[in-house]
Amino acid sequence: MKGVDSLEDLKGRSAEFKGRIVGIEPSAGMMGILKDKVLKDYGLEG
Repeated sequence: MKGVDSLEDLKGRSAEFKGRIVGIEPSAGMMGILKDKVLKDYGLEG
């Protein structure tokens, strides 16, 4: 997606994505800690 190359790029753009993160590979390791750590670390909770 143009203009989105990292989780950092999602900050402040939740309306564009209806509050969803789509397309993370299940085997990437992030899915297991997504809600507990990753969203908070990038300021994307809520």
